[in-house]
Amino acid sequence: MSQTKPVAKRAAKPANPPEKSITLGGKLVRVIIVAALSFVPLMIVGTVLGLRADYAQNTVFQLEQSVGGRQAVFGPIIIVPTSWAEGADQIEVVENGRRVLRVRQKPEAMIFVPETAKVGVGLETTLAEASVYSAIAYEAGLSFDATFDFTNHPPLAKDQVFEWDAATLIVYLGNTRSVRVRPELMIGEERLPLYASLGLGTILTPNMGSARSNFPIATAEGRNGFSAQIGELIDPNQPLSVSSELQFGGATKLRVAPIGRDTQLSLIADGVPTALNDFRAGSIENFQADEEVTTGSVGPYSTLPQSLFQRDLSDRLLAQQQWEITYDSEDARPYEDLFRALRYGFFLLGFSFLTLFIFDASSSRALHPGQYFLLGLIQSVFYAFLLAVAEFTGFGLGFIIAAVPTVLITGYTIAQVFRSFIRGVVGVVVFGAFYAVQYFLMDKAEYSLLVATAAAFGAIGVSLLVTARLDWDKFEGTSNAD
Repeated sequence: MSQTKPVAKRAAKPANPPEKSITLGGKLVRVIIVAALSFVPLMIVGTVLGLRADYAQNTVFQLEQSVGGRQAVFGPIIIVPTSWAEGADQIEVVENGRRVLRVRQKPEAMIFVPETAKVGVGLETTLAEASVYSAIAYEAGLSFDATFDFTNHPPLAKDQVFEWDAATLIVYLGNTRSVRVRPELMIGEERLPLYASLGLGTILTPNMGSARSNFPIATAEGRNGFSAQIGELIDPNQPLSVSSELQFGGATKLRVAPIGRDTQLSLIADGVPTALNDFRAGSIENFQADEEVTTGSVGPYSTLPQSLFQRDLSDRLLAQQQWEITYDSEDARPYEDLFRALRYGFFLLGFSFLTLFIFDASSSRALHPGQYFLLGLIQSVFYAFLLAVAEFTGFGLGFIIAAVPTVLITGYTIAQVFRSFIRGVVGVVVFGAFYAVQYFLMDKAEYSLLVATAAAFGAIGVSLLVTARLDWDKFEGTSNAD
């Protein structure tokens, strides 16, 4: 009798564990937490941007200095020292009931400004480059013709007299080391060399050369100018006409200040400046290359004692009254635009997470918190990508190059996660619109509040409409791992 072996029963296959479910409200809390974590990379990108901007600023500054820097010119002025008449340099005072003689402090100098002055400026521009950084360099020829009237001055104190033999003419230039040819001064038939001045910072206020000054024309060391002793050529009772020409180099900006009672500026340049500002009337319009532009006359100054002239310079000339010629090179230094873009980065990142949540809430499939974080991370890395590209291409083209792959990757991820080509296309359209709005906000600052508010209201409104019929307490998202 044959025996049959018992057939071993196969172990029962364990049933699939039930999928974990999460309410829609809980999912929103997760999204908020992940979004908060995603702001950290955005702040890191902001730090990197600041470091790159500082590096670029230092590099461009060194580049500008190598060709002469941002130049500033004003003058000429004539400084005439004064002293006490013979026998009047001492004064009798009473001390402890006794009469004693004390030496009087030397009176301050008188600074004469021209009655009329004509300043002509000619500029030839080139491009100075260092790696991806550049600055517009220029070769400048600046000429002036000025007439002084020494009879027109405030009254002197009793016994105060001029020391005409020590009269000094001074022309200020921001960087004398960039001068191509030693300048000469013409007084009638006389031709005098103009020397780089020593100790000018003691004649005028040392603060004129401080970093706070908009018109840094003299430093405490006083090496920013040219001077000539002209006392032997002065007749105090006759007008004095002087002329000279400076040939010097510079970069990016040239400031010229009116210094006489009646000053006129003429400009000829081979390229159109990005800004040509007349301090009296704003921007000078209709400038054409190689055509002379004349600003007209202005007469803000009078001959003054030294102390009043210092105050006049610091309060009026240095802060307000100057003609300014600016050349901003269209180079790869888009950091100001990048800082503005990064300020809107929090706006973009918040809208990105809100959009992903809408896709998530309206689908039978669900995004994993890790996918939320990665999709938020790529929106943050977009700004680092933009920085790296824009340093070579400029901001506009760099924005397109960085935004297009970011939007496409986001749309592709949405299509794959939700198994829907249509949702992927919608994602590309929506995120593309976000980046377009951000670019518009940076380009049209006056509309930024209106556009940003409307976009925020619209995004929140759409979120409410999509989730209005959903049960936030019983919502169950389906895993996307199958």
